Amino acid sequence: MVGLGYWLRYARPTHRPHADLEKLAVDAAAHGRGIGRALTAALIADARRAGIEVLTLDARGDNSNALHLYRSLGFTEYGRLPDFVAVGTRRYDKVLYLLDFRQED
Repeated sequence: MVGLGYWLRYARPTHRPHADLEKLAVDAAAHGRGIGRALTAALIADARRAGIEVLTLDARGDNSNALHLYRSLGFTEYGRLPDFVAVGTRRYDKVLYLLDFRQED
């Protein structure tokens, strides 16, 4: 296995069908081969087919490759929590993204 991912509907009712892309991971040895893009695109297509209207995700602010990938697939930043993620003594922003399928209508 070189990658995995899934989205999850919000457990609490929302005004519109809303899901969060919970996990997306690609083995480091497979980076740069388009696996993350293909996996994310498949998750987006599956969420759209399931009737999700807004798909959200978050990423660490220093993960420039992931941030670029999400923007290139149509996600837009809707928030940022400065210095939210702590890794040892380092701090990173948590960047919040959304893909609003309603905008496609």
